[in-house]
Amino acid sequence: MRRLLTSAAVAAALADFAAEHPNIRVDHVNVPFAWLGCLAPFDGTYNGRSYGVPQVTDAFGLLYNKELLKKAGYAEPPATMADLKKAALDVRSKTGAGGLALNVDAYFLLPFICGEGGDFVDVRNKKITISSPRTVAGVKIVEDLITSGAAVKPAPRDSYTNAETAWAEVAYATAFMTGDDTYTLAVGLSRFVGRHRAEWGLLTASSVLIAIPAAAVFLLVQRHLVTGLTAGATKA
Repeated sequence: MRRLLTSAAVAAALADFAAEHPNIRVDHVNVPFAWLGCLAPFDGTYNGRSYGVPQVTDAFGLLYNKELLKKAGYAEPPATMADLKKAALDVRSKTGAGGLALNVDAYFLLPFICGEGGDFVDVRNKKITISSPRTVAGVKIVEDLITSGAAVKPAPRDSYTNAETAWAEVAYATAFMTGDDTYTLAVGLSRFVGRHRAEWGLLTASSVLIAIPAAAVFLLVQRHLVTGLTAGATKA
């Protein structure tokens, strides 16, 4: 009964999604792993056994900004790695946006590696294949995207942190945001500087307005900050 209820809930969610996004086709297959006997059993709870399932199952895809591609002269998104590199470079040069934003954690390199026929492991032969020619070729694609300038150079920290902070970083944020209602302060300021001219009056005025809240907070807590900074500087 629980399996039927879960399937019904998924079907209802998919129907709602299809109604909201009629241009997106979703093919869904419900796979009851334990019911089909596809999982290795341990001692446990389902019919006297427990089962293990993959912690994460993802489908990677390219998220792109239609408006930026259109400004760069593209009616359709890139279909090949070569097209992706060219489109990203054109977006950067023609719109001033950041181009391509990559997550370079090992897990997120898999689309590039698998696209070249590589993988991290050879499951059948129980071998690590991270240094195989095909795996290296996939990594080289990512390296070329970064060194060529097609992709924004990732910050030297964990890529999950990159994803969380990207909205506040101008290079990334300009690739994602196209409307006044979504701009962060940094992106908003960058819009006053164009390829051939800059609105210096608006830029400086906006910078002052943005600084006012921080300055007000500092003035309110200034005494406490000074006390804290000097507390350990003197001895009785």
